[in-house]
Amino acid sequence: MKNRERTYIIIFLETVVLTAFILFWDIIGKHKGFYDYSFNPYWITIFLASAWWGLGAFLLSITEFMVAMLFSLYFQKMPLDLFTFSSSLVIAALFGSLLGLIGENFRRKIQKLIHEIDEKNSKVFEQKGTIEEMQQTLNSLKEDIFLEGNGLSLIFQRLRELEIFDTEEMLSNFVEIIADVFDVKSLSIYKKRGSFLRFVVGKGRRHLPNSLKIEDSLVIKKAFESGKATINEVLLSGEIKEYEPWMAVLIGEPKNNYGVVVIEDIDKLSQPFNQYMYSIAQWLHDNIENTKMVTFESILRHKMPDGTWDKIYYERVRKNYEERMEKFGIPYSEMCLSVDENILKNISQEFRSDDVVTVLKKEKEKALLKVLLSVCDDKNKELISNRLKNKYEERISLIVNC
Repeated sequence: MKNRERTYIIIFLETVVLTAFILFWDIIGKHKGFYDYSFNPYWITIFLASAWWGLGAFLLSITEFMVAMLFSLYFQKMPLDLFTFSSSLVIAALFGSLLGLIGENFRRKIQKLIHEIDEKNSKVFEQKGTIEEMQQTLNSLKEDIFLEGNGLSLIFQRLRELEIFDTEEMLSNFVEIIADVFDVKSLSIYKKRGSFLRFVVGKGRRHLPNSLKIEDSLVIKKAFESGKATINEVLLSGEIKEYEPWMAVLIGEPKNNYGVVVIEDIDKLSQPFNQYMYSIAQWLHDNIENTKMVTFESILRHKMPDGTWDKIYYERVRKNYEERMEKFGIPYSEMCLSVDENILKNISQEFRSDDVVTVLKKEKEKALLKVLLSVCDDKNKELISNRLKNKYEERISLIVNC
């Protein structure tokens, strides 16, 4: 029912009830239509309805007044006095219409104010939505700035400290670093064994079991299909029946992977965080593969007694790092050093196990080295260079081009 129709029904019911009450009082008390009164009680309905509801109520109530007067004359068996009837009607019409105009004016102003308030509330609601979107965008930009600036540099600096010869130790430290840097409350690593996933290491409270099928979780299943997935991507599918983690990132590629990183609880889940976790997980997969590769005798043939590697192995690893940077955005750096030949072995031991040091040439008790730094941006490269200079002083110097 429309508001206008509902309003007229309310006016009709109110005026009819009040007019009927006055009519009942008139007939029972034998007041003869109140013609002898200086103020006719029937006017009360007209004046109140007109002042409160406006001109529409005035027309309705004045009609009810005439009908009530006729009923009063009929039931009290009184003759119709046109002059008295007309005088009462004129007074009711005059003051009723005046009050109706005043009431109509106020009613229109009230309706206009209500409409303006509704419009302002609508604009406020829209502005709140815009502010929330802007806040989300701002938070996302802040996270991008953190990750692409000092934050990402800090992550790579911490990840360089991982031990690569012991896979379990490396995974345990990886979980600690990621949970600390990103404030992840629950993070786990599951290893793929056939069609099953087995829990390897984690931090925080877990809801997923120690062993599960890939199909048991829509988020994990999607991660194995596309590399990464969040609960937002499967939330509207209508297929969720069991508990789902917030995010899953594949360690490797769909056809060649170690397993999956699962995040079950984090304060902020965002697309930038999802993307960077994917890149970091690919770096982790490369490190796991390197752990296997370093133990092969064919690889160890390229290692020299002084701890350096030959140029063939250097170029092979540099090509892998180059592909990793192009594909996942994981940086690497190269550094050229001129060192005293008698400290060559000490220098090679200064670098991490996944860094590669090769000798370009030796002459006059000096060795020209080229160092391949894994997961290292320019800022970390400068830190490493300053550390070596402070430790070895004149016995080492940085070469810009080699």
